[in-house]
Amino acid sequence: MSSERQLVLVSNRGPATFERAEDGSLEATRGGGGLVTALTGLVHHRDALWVASAMSDEDAEAASEHGGKSFECDLDGTTYRIRLVESDPDAYEQFYNVVANPLLWFIQHYLWDLSNAPDIRRYEVDAYEQGYRAVNRDLAQAVQARALELGLLVLTCGPAHQVIRWIPPLDVTGEHERDD
Repeated sequence: MSSERQLVLVSNRGPATFERAEDGSLEATRGGGGLVTALTGLVHHRDALWVASAMSDEDAEAASEHGGKSFECDLDGTTYRIRLVESDPDAYEQFYNVVANPLLWFIQHYLWDLSNAPDIRRYEVDAYEQGYRAVNRDLAQAVQARALELGLLVLTCGPAHQVIRWIPPLDVTGEHERDD
């Protein structure tokens, strides 16, 4: 594994989801979706923390068992460091079932065109404002907390401070030679 800084991956679906086993314990299974498949290779080559939504009650329970902090999870011979982020259930419902899945998924896969575009009304706008933004704020706060743990300065910018910029600490030890 590389000695570079930890890579922080952020997505709705993480590499693991939790289900209830027959004995009542929580059991990790591989998270679904193509993004998990595409990004899993990075974990083999980089120290990575995967921040993802707690998508089920069992995911939320697993997060709670670890005090809301990151934890290691072994799946199919790969060890992931994951941080499951709980959001308000109503906000998550709006985030996933009104905005992300029926709207953004189609946009990101180029399935909308001029003759087949979404009909966005007050319901969808409210879901964006009350759900989508709330869940993204929850995920951003988890990422921000990790950045601060790593000693990075965190600034927000853009409309309503929706963009996070990380500024690495300055090296004032004098160990780097000047180019001039």
